[in-house]
Amino acid sequence: MRGTITAVVTVVVGVLTIGGQAGARGKKNDGKDLFTVTVDTKGFQPYRIAVVEPIANDRPLGKFVRKVAMNNLRIATSFRVLKQRTYPKGWRAKGLTPKVKRWRAIGAQGLMLAEVVVTGKRAKYTFVLWDFTANVKKPVLRRVYTATRKSARRVVHGWCNEVMQHYTKVKGAFGTQIAFVATKSAKRKYVYVSDHDGYGLRRVSKAKSLNILPSWSPDGRHILFTSYVRRNPDLYRVLSVGGVVPRRVSKRMGLNSGAVYSPDGKKIALTLTKDGNSEIYLLSARRKTRQGYRIIRRLTNHAGIDTSPTWSPDGKKIAFVSNRYGHPQIWLMNADGSRQRRLTRRGYYNTTPTWCSRKGSKLIAFTTRKNGRFAIFTYNIATRRYRRITWTTHGNNEEPTWAPNCQLIAYASSRGGIWVSNASGSAQTRIYKGKALQPRWGPWPTLH
Repeated sequence: MRGTITAVVTVVVGVLTIGGQAGARGKKNDGKDLFTVTVDTKGFQPYRIAVVEPIANDRPLGKFVRKVAMNNLRIATSFRVLKQRTYPKGWRAKGLTPKVKRWRAIGAQGLMLAEVVVTGKRAKYTFVLWDFTANVKKPVLRRVYTATRKSARRVVHGWCNEVMQHYTKVKGAFGTQIAFVATKSAKRKYVYVSDHDGYGLRRVSKAKSLNILPSWSPDGRHILFTSYVRRNPDLYRVLSVGGVVPRRVSKRMGLNSGAVYSPDGKKIALTLTKDGNSEIYLLSARRKTRQGYRIIRRLTNHAGIDTSPTWSPDGKKIAFVSNRYGHPQIWLMNADGSRQRRLTRRGYYNTTPTWCSRKGSKLIAFTTRKNGRFAIFTYNIATRRYRRITWTTHGNNEEPTWAPNCQLIAYASSRGGIWVSNASGSAQTRIYKGKALQPRWGPWPTLH
């Protein structure tokens, strides 16, 4: 990842190599080393579950259903899928009613069974979940879906979301999507969207230029990103389904970057340098002027650099990055720009904050840097507790983004591609192998 300064990534790299800027004349940085925080793996034990191939009159479809389900559970990081060679002999003869003792004997705490019946172009998918720690007399979940064969992946995602809700009491994030930037060359970066598991890849930015810093609208219909297609880093909006020409929505002179919608979708916070310094502004997402969306107000006004806004779930606060004390740190302000105060007081170089969107959440994930090393941490505003998500043996890891249920954090890694961690940092898995930067997890799908 070439040591990219992730607070504003490409667009402000030259500006935010802080140390001599105006912000350095403020208070001396009083942060303590964050790299001394250990990863919290105490007590983590993945749930041992067996996922069998569905009983099906279409064997290839049955194999596909199992493959998708297993991959979902792998990404969830909370499960360890038992190897098929350990399954009891003759299990298929029992159908959807297993012999519990035989499954417990191989160490299974849970069992996912299914039946797929194909008729023409449609299929009936029946799923059951047995939880041997909760009830051994009947399944804890049973769901029946009727859909086309081509909809099998979507059906399995919906079923796995039910399974996750059973175990965690929170809806799963399977079937959601992630926007990210793929690097094709030094002068060409494109915005792509894929499913949470890396499938369904599509390009949503068309211009052969630098297209960076994607973010989602709350309903998942649109993606904002910054593009240099007209040389100036302007802000564009495009349909997340792709296939259309992006629309320019802010073209002020200088940077128009790091844009994020408010939770209600009515406002956009972003970084502008139209007045010479990097400041955070608020735009209307509906009213327009010749320069694009109308400016509602300027939120920051400081000689230091202010950038990378992220909204609280209720839309009342905005966290951001500022170097006004000499090094970039995470700050907090009210959504009208009032009561600006510093949040992070550990770590010497903290950037790219992203707020967990779950209602009432006080969790912020961010990137910290020391001696050229990058790692992902979370910070709880209420408890002031830091938690380390990645560590040095995992290479450089940057630009975290929360799944909509806040159970998972995706990030870009020098190991290649996009990786996902659970919220405790105790389990990591890769979901996309291509060269990728700046992942941004989208919301749960909604009907449009």
